[in-house]
Amino acid sequence: MFCVFPTLLRHRSIEPSRLLETRKGDKTVDGKFEGIGQASADSFTNVRIAGRGDIPTVATAAILNLTIVFPPAPGFATIAPCTATPPTASTINCGPGAVVANGVTAKVDANGDVCIYTLAPTDILIDANGYLAG
Repeated sequence: MFCVFPTLLRHRSIEPSRLLETRKGDKTVDGKFEGIGQASADSFTNVRIAGRGDIPTVATAAILNLTIVFPPAPGFATIAPCTATPPTASTINCGPGAVVANGVTAKVDANGDVCIYTLAPTDILIDANGYLAG
């Protein structure tokens, strides 16, 4: 026996779009959250997700690609809604001088935001590939 729940969450693919680019000179889909500079060690970076690119404001989660670029020390990053206690598990781990990417489905908070915690200073990229609504 199996159950189908078509009305719970619906996955929607979108044209990939960059929503966060901390490096100078590279662009985001709407000019927001670009060139803001490297995230500091032991810090949170707040990023608006819902209502940008092709992600509607009613999205409850986003399908993202998180990339860490050239941290000077080993570290990790974790992504979660900004109003939540960050999870104790990492979303991505990285070594010094590495460029590492990982796909993640991240819940957005009531404002449509996510926060990225980074242990080491690093540049961060976020690309959106889809969303969940329901």
